[in-house]
Amino acid sequence: LDDNGVPVYGNGAKSRRLGLEVDAGATVRRGISVDAAFSLARNTFLRYREHDWEGGAAVYDGNRVAGFPDVMGSVAAHADVGAARVTLALRHVGRFYLDNTQSASRVNPAWTTVDAAAKVPLPARVLGGLGPGQWSLDLRVHNLLDHRYTTFGYVDGGVPLFIPAAGRNVYAGLSLGW
Repeated sequence: LDDNGVPVYGNGAKSRRLGLEVDAGATVRRGISVDAAFSLARNTFLRYREHDWEGGAAVYDGNRVAGFPDVMGSVAAHADVGAARVTLALRHVGRFYLDNTQSASRVNPAWTTVDAAAKVPLPARVLGGLGPGQWSLDLRVHNLLDHRYTTFGYVDGGVPLFIPAAGRNVYAGLSLGW
């Protein structure tokens, strides 16, 4: 780990990465569309030894590679409401190990969140014709249901430490397109 507790990554002697990724999008009808993505993975060490200062070695052969969930997915529905574009999205990340020991006490639990967003074009008179293009107001609410979860963690001195995700949070911004 570095001074901030983030793992310093190195190469395992030999690993296998197997997976499948699928994404799709469809227009349900004019002004309504759906996008989805799904990832299924199995990342394991075929041969990996970690040597300690006393000359011993931990053997991680067959263990999962830390930090990589087996399952990730998302689905988003988009709708045009007047001139605005509204989106409701669901994201899921499966559980994953914090280190290569594959210990049940060192697992970041799976999590699922719901996000909402809207992009609303602003009439030219609102910003007094500022700039050559179309201004839009972007509004986003991340973690709409205020789910408490952790997105990452690490092990320090044998103790798992988790980094909490933000609770419900709101973002507002202006964008200029031309």
